Amino acid sequence: MHRRSFLAAGTLATLALGGCATAALYDEIEKKEYGDYKEIISEILISQDGKSIVILGDKYHYIFDANADLLKAISSDIHPRLKARFRRFEVNREGNIAGNLDLMLDGAATEDERKQAGELGFKAASRNENPSLSRAYRLAGKRYSAAKFAMPGQAKQLNQAYAIDVREEKPIGAKAALAVFTPVTVAADGVMYLLSIPLLPLAIGVVVASSARR
Repeated sequence: MHRRSFLAAGTLATLALGGCATAALYDEIEKKEYGDYKEIISEILISQDGKSIVILGDKYHYIFDANADLLKAISSDIHPRLKARFRRFEVNREGNIAGNLDLMLDGAATEDERKQAGELGFKAASRNENPSLSRAYRLAGKRYSAAKFAMPGQAKQLNQAYAIDVREEKPIGAKAALAVFTPVTVAADGVMYLLSIPLLPLAIGVVVASSARR
């Protein structure tokens, strides 16, 4: 009887150890690894229907759902006074991307413009007498390969190329990273489209940590 109990206990212990080893193996397989790169962007566009914001980079295109509050700010009277700053974006294995875009009000803004910015949700960065005002907007969308895309010569690019920091989740083992080609196309007249919707330049200044030379 004692021998049977001992054998049964030994079997259960072996199964438990095997289960732990299997779980540890799966944990190792599922462990996320990341890599960082800088994307050189040259143009920021908005779809004519106001539903998408498109960032064109050298290696990838980034298509985001337009944030309603962001659209309200960039279509307001203070639009000429606004500067944009992109924080680091993160991409998962499925090509989903998310990150923050900050809008900052120019220091030369009038009192009325500062008041309007406050009504749009802009907050003071400090308690100084004339603090700068800014607001962060969350953007989420998809990343697409720009490998087969040729930028039209007459495109209104930014006054200089900027580098945005991107952190991407690496594929598991030998599995290739998901690379779907961009849905942005160029018509014969040079107009760019997102599927069948025209894309328009988003006229806003960009402020980032570092600019990139071409």
